[in-house]
Amino acid sequence: MNDVKMASECLNRFKSIIVFLHMEFGQKLKELRISLNTSQKELSEKTGLSIRTI
Repeated sequence: MNDVKMASECLNRFKSIIVFLHMEFGQKLKELRISLNTSQKELSEKTGLSIRTI
């Protein structure tokens, strides 16, 4: 396998890991938010983050 192809494959694997971690974080945040009986809007207002970020 040449260097360019190997680098491309590594980058694709890295991107997959990042997407997985992001999804895991989002799911955990949702679980915590629901356990606190807090809406996305309330959490957005309390944290100063946009509702789309939440």
